[in-house]
Amino acid sequence: MVQDNYTAIALSDNEIASTYQAAFQESAEQQVLFKFAINGEDNEGGYGRHNSLTLAPHSWSNRAISPLYVFGQRGPDPKMFAVHTNLSEPGTELVLRADLRPIFEAFKMQGYVTLFNGSKIKKEDFKGVWVAGQPHPLTWDFSTLCSNKKLQLQETEESGIYEIKLHFDVHGEEKHTKVQKSPAIWKLQTDISHFPQYSSPFRLAKALYHMSLEELVKCIRKDGAFMAGAEWDGVWTRDISYSIILALAFLSPEASKESLMRKVSPDGIIIQVL
Repeated sequence: MVQDNYTAIALSDNEIASTYQAAFQESAEQQVLFKFAINGEDNEGGYGRHNSLTLAPHSWSNRAISPLYVFGQRGPDPKMFAVHTNLSEPGTELVLRADLRPIFEAFKMQGYVTLFNGSKIKKEDFKGVWVAGQPHPLTWDFSTLCSNKKLQLQETEESGIYEIKLHFDVHGEEKHTKVQKSPAIWKLQTDISHFPQYSSPFRLAKALYHMSLEELVKCIRKDGAFMAGAEWDGVWTRDISYSIILALAFLSPEASKESLMRKVSPDGIIIQVL
């Protein structure tokens, strides 16, 4: 296959050489979507409700500090707030700040806090607060959030105020390489013999099918569900639903079932993140 200055060649049914390059935009803005989660659970607001802010490119800083977000309350209008930082530099840092003083006041007054959905958390059951969201390293997968210490906020010197430092390597160092001196080689290394077989007079089509099956296997997490990608460990409601309808229900029914169940809350509500 030839497209402009790029080529992809099937060396065999299980091997592809390609000179395609990753897209790179030096000045792209990055939107961050997030919500806080007491005990790692989706309990700050209704499903699909979240805070957002924009990391806007700027030459003088690769570190930004967010406003103070009061747990359970709407943050500042994202259209009115942007943190300016140098997105072209690896390791861009964002400090997210959460105000849990109303939570601790409720603990002090009545021994528990009542959340938006009527559920209650007792003072003795409080384990901490995490952050969920996107992009990486954030995740919307609440089923694994509590075990991810890197996404747990820490209390500051000011009682009831928590914060976390997130590092966004927005472009990735490998994407700064604009000229690829030699073709990238993909070669099948996974046993895919148990999947349906595909035949085509076009070797590239068959090789791409085999590569897709290998990627399918690599995207199954330890718990048996599909993750969104190598750097996105969570299960995305929209993405997995379309993928199951189009192919995964047939190719990998058990992983498809496990993925769908990961998007159902304990009270039977489908978790939808826009």
